[in-house]
Amino acid sequence: MEKVGLSYLTLDRETSSLSGGEAQRIRLASQLGSNLSGVLYVLDEPSIGLHPVDNQRLLAALRKLMSRGNSLLVVEHDAETIEQADYIIDVGPEAGSNGGKIISFGDRIMALQEESSAYLSSGNLDHNFTRMKAPKGIMNSKDPNWLRLEKVNFRNIENESFSIPKQRMIVCCGVSGAGKSSLIRGVLFSGIKEAIISKKKTLATDFGVIKNGYDFGKAIEVDQKPIGKTSRSTPATYLGIWDRIRMLFSQIKEAKALGLSSSAFSFNVKGGRCETCKGNGKIKLEMNFLPDSYVPCSSCNGNRFNEEILSLKWNEKNIAEVLDLTFAEAYEFFNFDFVLKENFGLMVETGLGYLKLGQASPTLSGGEAQRLKLASELTKGIDKGKLSSKPTNKPNFYVLEEPTIGLHQKDRLKLLQLLRRLVKEGNTVVVIEHDVDLIAHADYIIEMGPGGGVKGGKKVFEGSVGNLIESKKSITANFVKKAIGA
Repeated sequence: MEKVGLSYLTLDRETSSLSGGEAQRIRLASQLGSNLSGVLYVLDEPSIGLHPVDNQRLLAALRKLMSRGNSLLVVEHDAETIEQADYIIDVGPEAGSNGGKIISFGDRIMALQEESSAYLSSGNLDHNFTRMKAPKGIMNSKDPNWLRLEKVNFRNIENESFSIPKQRMIVCCGVSGAGKSSLIRGVLFSGIKEAIISKKKTLATDFGVIKNGYDFGKAIEVDQKPIGKTSRSTPATYLGIWDRIRMLFSQIKEAKALGLSSSAFSFNVKGGRCETCKGNGKIKLEMNFLPDSYVPCSSCNGNRFNEEILSLKWNEKNIAEVLDLTFAEAYEFFNFDFVLKENFGLMVETGLGYLKLGQASPTLSGGEAQRLKLASELTKGIDKGKLSSKPTNKPNFYVLEEPTIGLHQKDRLKLLQLLRRLVKEGNTVVVIEHDVDLIAHADYIIEMGPGGGVKGGKKVFEGSVGNLIESKKSITANFVKKAIGA
């Protein structure tokens, strides 16, 4: 357990409280103690939730498994893990319908010669940009530009105080179990939600005192939970743009002649939808002792709508064909409409242009769902003629936990640009993260540690990236220094 970076876990810890990465590493630890050989192990992103120093322990553990005569097949985005591989298979070149091809395969030296591996051979993200400096101030309750957490006591955090600048991108880092989630989600986020409701400049909670947390519009946690559980939920409906598309179809001359309203182009209500499948496009087959299976509806051939609705076309496409467009295709198709064009353009900008408008929400990965939620925050003011994530006159407070999970370095840059956009609008963004590239791009850093569990819960560092790389106490400093080439 110590070799895979889980020595901070207590014996009475409930398994339901473990993260996906922790659960995977526990299974790995059990295999390390089994002394099996001749086994093929398949691991899906084992580096999830790991600080770089823990990642090195994990890689050593994987090497030990291999030395016993086992084979390891790892699905991974982490550059360090890829660099230590004996053989690399690169799939792409893009995502969705633009992917699925083997770009290169071979040992690491051969892989680095391929254009598709530029992120390995030339480093990761571009660090040549101007960070926003933390606001000047005395960092106490009299300075409205700073949040203050005082006398924090929660889980392994004991009597610590923190200063956090507003309208900046703050990254909280540290080893696994250091107290990052406890501080940001358990104390700061819950405290700000309570302060907004109570409108108290100074609020005493069960876990500490929070100051200047009352003047946000909303406190929003952008997590990786699914945006919907059924096929009726799609990216288009989640973004709120499907109503506008239905309205466009209801304005077709033939639709007006038939007296059809926009509701006739909805797959959720009676009228225009296929009643055989109730607008799902699929029929569920109950398999008794096996998982349920789904087959395309024989009446509508999976198109969701009846023949009358499908016969109506706008710009040579019917409503089902529009649902089948990717966001990149829809950007060109609806380029005459400011609201739709901006929505679709933002999805392309965030690296989700390959998703289809009518794709069932349960098929989205956690990372895709999280970026879709971020995009939806930025689209709330589009109908007013501009991009804005501020539904009120006050900026928002956002919290994200490890948003880089499942993202290639190329997509991480797009994520960073999205977070920067939120900050540029005056919002405060706090990210719990291990990825050194994202840490290096932060305006302000809080490092927890020095270890995990009972060895953690302390404030190791607080300040700018420049000060972090000079810190003697920080174990993150050397990794960030290497990332930025300092």
